[in-house]
Amino acid sequence: DIEMAKKISAVLMKHYPGHSWAVNVDGHGGIATIKNFSLSGSWGFVLHLSDFFSDSWMERLVRNAAGELLERYRLSRGGFRQAEYEDLERTDTGEFAFSN
Repeated sequence: DIEMAKKISAVLMKHYPGHSWAVNVDGHGGIATIKNFSLSGSWGFVLHLSDFFSDSWMERLVRNAAGELLERYRLSRGGFRQAEYEDLERTDTGEFAFSN
């Protein structure tokens, strides 16, 4: 689980550096849970480890899912940009708002 979490983290930092990514792998359950703590400790995405047919396929799935998460918060794909975070809307509870 730790080795797979490291691989996923490396992909996230390669394509989206500077964001506060958190990765948890549950090999027994067959899933990887990924969040961006700069955006929310509650929301993120889950990937099924059975979909990781190869390292290159895993990289593609992780890159696409993380990019989609950023876009849901109206952030650009790529490295962390403080100015983008400053412009984000917030909910009544103070969390960043995302679009469906």
